[in-house]
Amino acid sequence: MTINVSVFRIRTVLTDILVSARASVPGLPEVLKCWRYRIRTRRHLAAMDSYLLADIGLTTEDAITESRQPFWKPVSPHRSGLGLRR
Repeated sequence: MTINVSVFRIRTVLTDILVSARASVPGLPEVLKCWRYRIRTRRHLAAMDSYLLADIGLTTEDAITESRQPFWKPVSPHRSGLGLRR
């Protein structure tokens, strides 16, 4: 019970911080969306089988390298088309 209350309080505080940051920092929602997109696509990339990677022109090593990048880092320069929306 204590853990749930603590998690709820942390979520509430974080939500309040994000709401106030959005109001004071223009462009923050776009940055957060971009980070979420990178997290999601890198997870999907890490889960793909080698035959699917081959279909999109990637090797297993490319996928591993890209999926291990932190969410705040943009796409690896040598694979500039990887993970970008068009």
